[in-house]
Amino acid sequence: MSQRLEALKVANRVRMAAADVKREVHDGDLTVREALWDDRATVIPLRALLLMPRGTGPYKVDRFLTRLDVNGYRRVGELTERQRWVVADAA
Repeated sequence: MSQRLEALKVANRVRMAAADVKREVHDGDLTVREALWDDRATVIPLRALLLMPRGTGPYKVDRFLTRLDVNGYRRVGELTERQRWVVADAA
């Protein structure tokens, strides 16, 4: 039972860290480019991260991802090095 509780605590810490990154991007304290390399953002889907800054909506984000030929539903941690650089340079 304690192993299960420990796993739940770890999962909660990961979710809270991801929420912190999204909040920081939304507030302007962290750029999308910086967030792509932040270890706390590895579990966030790319599209969700790109939707966080003020002034970006689903249409703009989807056009951006289509133009870059990157799947927005992949998590940031699953992106290849090249994909991260392509998104970071374009963002």
